[in-house]
Amino acid sequence: TMSITTTSTSNAWSPRSVTNTGNAFVWEATNAVIGTLTQTANVPTFDFSSNDGSPINITITSNDGFVGLTRFQVYTLDITAIDATAAVALDNFHVQANNISSIDISTLSDLTFFRASGNNISTLDITGNSLLNRLEVDNNSLTSSELDALVNQLDAFGGTDGILNLAGNQGITEAAQPGYDNLIDKGWTIDVDAPGPPVIATMSITTTSTSNAWSPRSVTNTGNAFVWEATNAVIGTLTQTANVPTFDFSSNDGSPINITITSNDGFVGLTRFQVYTLDITAIDATAAVALDNFHVQANNISSIDISTLSDLTFFRASGNNISTLDITGNSLLNRLEVDNNSLTSSELDA
Repeated sequence: TMSITTTSTSNAWSPRSVTNTGNAFVWEATNAVIGTLTQTANVPTFDFSSNDGSPINITITSNDGFVGLTRFQVYTLDITAIDATAAVALDNFHVQANNISSIDISTLSDLTFFRASGNNISTLDITGNSLLNRLEVDNNSLTSSELDALVNQLDAFGGTDGILNLAGNQGITEAAQPGYDNLIDKGWTIDVDAPGPPVIATMSITTTSTSNAWSPRSVTNTGNAFVWEATNAVIGTLTQTANVPTFDFSSNDGSPINITITSNDGFVGLTRFQVYTLDITAIDATAAVALDNFHVQANNISSIDISTLSDLTFFRASGNNISTLDITGNSLLNRLEVDNNSLTSSELDA
């Protein structure tokens, strides 16, 4: 058997492409809302429109051991978990644009093309996939050590003329340098630049939030994903690698929580940072020098430094307690919103 979990409410949920020269599969989809739906087909279509977003458990059964299943593409289907380890003949496996946090492809020794872009995967073992020559895992939650291991493992396999997509994760480091160079020499196309010495930079936020879903409102970052660390004596230390993390601060008693945001590429790709209405009392974004759009409105900030943000065109800080603001370094500003603060007449005149 294979299994899939989805939260879909589609009236036409269906695999995108399946190539199977063996016996047709039996698909069974079930949860308390939709009941149990069964189809015998390689590519069934299910009506999940009555679902309320609850997890639907789908079991796919083969009576010939999936011997003829070589292509299985199930992308953009609200999948949260998938187990295809029994489909050992798979050559082409696509699961991109779902909500998958972990996946096991270790048994798929015939796999040449694996696409899992746009999920939440934080670890991936490809040591059993020596035939891989196209690996797309961009826009996930893979750490630098995981990415370095992928690069070096693909190099060790010795394949040529492949494609490797890694952008939108934490970023490769110098540990991947030999493997990266070897892959390029062997004709591979890689969507991130060669690793160099990391450019470590930090931003900081202090918040008194007690929200169970504290999260930046909007972040645009084309560089490596950030590491967020939130800490105080009440919540302990919480860490996430993401551009837009979500933290549970519901156990906090209103004490200040110190959040450090670390970038290993100097925030080079961070152009939008919107953190409004988040009980923020202090913020330091001076290291994010590429920022174009910066929103901190409706917090409790009394002081903020934007002097290093020379690319800034839109700064919104309405509804705080700011008493002074220096914009002499922000010559590109064409939208400035600082209403409902504590700015004096002399500050406003300036």
